[in-house]
Amino acid sequence: MCNRTGAASLLILIVIYGAYYGLTEGAEKAWSRTSCPVLSRPSLRLYHGAVGLAALPASLLFGVFLEGLAARGAFTIGACLGQRPRQS
Repeated sequence: MCNRTGAASLLILIVIYGAYYGLTEGAEKAWSRTSCPVLSRPSLRLYHGAVGLAALPASLLFGVFLEGLAARGAFTIGACLGQRPRQS
């Protein structure tokens, strides 16, 4: 069972994730519509299709890392892959 501190931490994490997603999703949709104004509806479908297709193998690969390297190793690899490369 989860103790009160763990439940409170989980609730705070869910609220922060929801706020982040709510603040960024509109900008992503606006960007995909303005990138191709003639095809605004198809471009939105393509955008969400690409996000979905990229999420499936990424989730599967994360699961492989999670099983093989435990949580710390999997999240470390995810954090390293999520960083932007430095510009020289």
